Amino acid sequence: MSLIPLVFSITGLFDEAECDHIIKIAEPYIAPSVVNKMDNDIGKPDTEWRTSKTHFINRGQDEIVKDLERRVRDVTNIPISNGEGAQILKYE
Repeated sequence: MSLIPLVFSITGLFDEAECDHIIKIAEPYIAPSVVNKMDNDIGKPDTEWRTSKTHFINRGQDEIVKDLERRVRDVTNIPISNGEGAQILKYE
């Protein structure tokens, strides 16, 4: 997709059951995303321009998450210790 910055797309890295699991563990905690407002946004409610909700799952939260983190490590060649918990977003 891009070399600078490096951006690529990987199809099939997670299967449907794994995605469902991530959704299931994030759903009870998902909340409106926190945003920093630009000068021209001050006074406007976030709902005018922000539609996402978010939750960060804990790194190594369970065996499925650990497996997904190892898979990402193997594809990116970046140690798990250099990462952070996955940010789960829901757009409405």
